[in-house]
Amino acid sequence: MVHPLVQQYPITTLASASIVFQYMTTLLKVRKARLDSGIAPPLQVGDKRLDIALRVQMNTLESLPSILTALWLSSLSSENDKLCGSIGLIYLLARIGYFFGYPERRLLPFNICIASICSLLGITCYYTVPLVLKNIRK
Repeated sequence: MVHPLVQQYPITTLASASIVFQYMTTLLKVRKARLDSGIAPPLQVGDKRLDIALRVQMNTLESLPSILTALWLSSLSSENDKLCGSIGLIYLLARIGYFFGYPERRLLPFNICIASICSLLGITCYYTVPLVLKNIRK
């Protein structure tokens, strides 16, 4: 049996799982760069491919809490799976572009990722601020 949240928010669920899966691919890229360069942990410098793979992996990790939180808060507060889930998928596509474009072509995908997170936070605020203000006035 599928959980009711998954039934109500299938696009948001798919976007969330895909975003985490994409992060896992960055770990595999780091692993491959380590094997190719012969640089074992904990060392992190000495090979440009490893440096790039680590930077992409860390940047992706740094954004995971923000995107996943914003994605679910916006979906739950607006009850609009299509809109919020689609923004999550746009974020995913931009993150893939960042993954393949780093370092030369990283800025546009990075900016799309930031805009996606900000859009989701804006949706969340649009629906929750009036509720908070209503409760404060009571």
